[in-house]
Amino acid sequence: MLRNESGEWVTEQSSLQDLVLHFFRDLYTADASVGGSLAPLEKPKISDADGRIMGRDITSNEVHDALFQMKPPGVDGFQTGFYQVCWSTVGNDLVNLVQSAFRLGSLM
Repeated sequence: MLRNESGEWVTEQSSLQDLVLHFFRDLYTADASVGGSLAPLEKPKISDADGRIMGRDITSNEVHDALFQMKPPGVDGFQTGFYQVCWSTVGNDLVNLVQSAFRLGSLM
């Protein structure tokens, strides 16, 4: 049971299907009157100093500190404890991976 645009309750199976179909078709159809150019919007700017900070490579200490502050499991399924305990073995590779991901914008 759903309400249509007029506020009436719809109970018949075929009418419900039509109502849902039209709802999602309207929801995902672009409205040409919305949007337009973003050119007139004022874009915030960062300072040169902040730009240099954001453009530099991530340091080994930053990766280490971030990792050792983490408690939940990683996205790859490994517990952060694994990386913490094995830092002396995997640390350099992990730092290289993070630096590469930031440079290339991808983990691949």
